[in-house]
Amino acid sequence: MKYFKTLGFELSYLALLTKEKVKPLSRWENGSPSSAIKALRKLGLTTRIVERKLLNGNTTAELIFSQSSHYLDFYCKRFDNTYIKKDYDTIVTEGFLFGYPGCCTVNFAKNGYSANNINIRDQEILFHQACPDCKITPLLLPYYERIYHECQKIFTDQQIERYGYFKKLMPAAAFSLSMLFSAILARAADPHLLPLKNDDFDHNYLTSDEEILLGVHSNYFPVDSIPGPVKAIEFKALINSLPIVDPYLGDPLPTSSCYVIENMMRGDIECPICGAAINMGYIEVFNPMRGLSTAIPYLELHFMERGSFSYGDSSNYTRTDIALLKKIFAHSDTIHLLIRTSNDADDDGLRDDYEDDFDAQLNNPDSNNNQLLDGAEVAEELIMAIADLPLIESPTEPPTDSTYIEVFPVWGAENCEICGILINMGQVRITNPVAQTEISFPIIGLHYLAHGRFTYWGSTNYGEIDALALARVLGKQSTVSVLKNLPDKHKHTLRNFPNPFNPETTISYNLPHSSRITITIYDLLGQKVITLFDGYKAAGSYSLKWDGKNESGHIVPCGIYVYKLEAGKVTQDKKMILLR
Repeated sequence: MKYFKTLGFELSYLALLTKEKVKPLSRWENGSPSSAIKALRKLGLTTRIVERKLLNGNTTAELIFSQSSHYLDFYCKRFDNTYIKKDYDTIVTEGFLFGYPGCCTVNFAKNGYSANNINIRDQEILFHQACPDCKITPLLLPYYERIYHECQKIFTDQQIERYGYFKKLMPAAAFSLSMLFSAILARAADPHLLPLKNDDFDHNYLTSDEEILLGVHSNYFPVDSIPGPVKAIEFKALINSLPIVDPYLGDPLPTSSCYVIENMMRGDIECPICGAAINMGYIEVFNPMRGLSTAIPYLELHFMERGSFSYGDSSNYTRTDIALLKKIFAHSDTIHLLIRTSNDADDDGLRDDYEDDFDAQLNNPDSNNNQLLDGAEVAEELIMAIADLPLIESPTEPPTDSTYIEVFPVWGAENCEICGILINMGQVRITNPVAQTEISFPIIGLHYLAHGRFTYWGSTNYGEIDALALARVLGKQSTVSVLKNLPDKHKHTLRNFPNPFNPETTISYNLPHSSRITITIYDLLGQKVITLFDGYKAAGSYSLKWDGKNESGHIVPCGIYVYKLEAGKVTQDKKMILLR
C-alpha cells in the first residue's frame, strides 16, 4: 500500500495497467524521483530514464516502465536522445508500445481528436482517444474499469461503482474468456491432438517458427479456428484434392500439376490413440514444377485429418515437415496475391526496381519458369529465413554475432482484409548486429509474407515491407540472387525404385554442384542403420543400391526406413518400405 501512496493516483493507475499487461509500456513525464522509481520496481516493473530533446534546445527526461525490458529496449532504441515531435510515425509507434488499438492510433495520427461513440466517462479513464465506431476499445474498457476501481479503492478505501452496465459487462467478459479456454481445452481433449513438448506457449499446436511459416501469429483466435488443427486439416484437404497416379500401370507422370502416388502395403498398423486399423504403407506427394516431393505414411494422414501435425502417441511422436508441405502447395496459395505491389508492371509481387537485385526478369512474372510468381518465391525464401531466426524475448540477451527476431505483441488483434484471420496488432523487429541494420513492420506483415506478398492489408495496419531491405537485414546481399539460389536447392533430386522393395532398391540422386555428400539410412526412431556413401562428388546424376543390411551386414527387419542426402547445406530425405 505504501508504494501506491508514494506514486499517487495517476501514476499508480498507470503502474497497475502496466503490471497486468493491459499496457505493454507506460511513460511518465511529470518528474521521476528515486522514490517513485523504487516503488515501481517493488511492484515488479522495470524502469528506464530516457533523455529527449526539446525544440528550444533544452532536454527533458521521461520515465518509462514495463514488465518486460523487451519493450523498454524498443522504446530507447527508437526515442532516446531524439527530438520530441508528433509526426505520423512517432504517434503510430508510441501507440503500439502503449497498448492503444491500432485503429485509434492511426485515426489520431491522421485526424487528431475525433468524435466517437464512447461514453464520456469511459473515455476519461482511457489514455487514448477512441476512433469513431471503434470495435476494440469497448473490449478493453472492462479491464481499464476494473483496474481503475482497484486504484480508487486503494486511495479511498472503498469501491466506487461508476455505472451499472460495467457490472454486467465485466462478468460477461470473464465468462466469454472462460468459455473460450474451456472450448480450446475441449478441442484439445481429442486425443489425436498431441500437445507439443515445448515452444507452444499459446497452446495452438504450432511452434513459434511454424506460426511464422504459416502466417498465424496471434494470441487471439475463435474457438473453432485454432491455427494448428485448422492448418493440418487444410493440408489434408489439399492432398485429397490431388489426382492419384499409378506409374506401375503406365500412368504418365504430370509435369505441370501436383499429384499423388499411393504405396499400399499388405498389412495394417493400429492407431495408438483410437485403435483404428491403418494401412502400414504411405503416399508420395509430388510437385514436378519445383522438383519437390514428400512421403507421408497413412498413419500420418489419419492424424492430419483430425487436426494434428504430430502422429504417434504423446510420449513418442513424429512431426510433419510443415515447411516442405508449404513449398509443395505454394501454387495453391493465391488468394493474398490479389493485393497489388507498388511499381510492379508484371504484377509478380516484386517492385520493378528490385527485379535485378533478385535476378528476376522485368515484365516476366515467372523468371525461372516454375509456375510460381517471382515475388511469391522471394517472399517464401525470406519467410523461411525468418522462421529459422532465434526468437529473443526478455530477459534473454540478444546475440551479437547473428541475426535475430523480436516480436512485440500488444493487447488487441486485427483482421486480415483478405482471409479474415485474426492477427496480433503488434510489431516485429529483425536485427542484424553484424551489419548493424534492422527492419520493423507490423506482425500482419509476417502473415502476408507467409502467403507470398510483401504488401499487407489489415483492418488496422497496411503498407508494404521493403523486400530488398529485408533481404539485406537477413544477410542476403543484393548481389546474391534469392531466385537464382532457389532452383539449386530443388535440383538435389532424390528418389528410390522400386518402393516398396525386396530384397534391394536403387537410390538415385542429382547434384547441381560438386560437394561433399553423405547418404545415410535411418529407421523411424531416428537411429542410423547404415551410411551408404560419405565423400566428394562432382555435379551430375548418380545411383547406388541398398540391400537391406545394416553396418554389421545383418539383414534389417521389414518396415519403413528413411534415406537422407546431405550435400553442403542442403538436406533431403525420403521414406521407403522394405518388405520380407
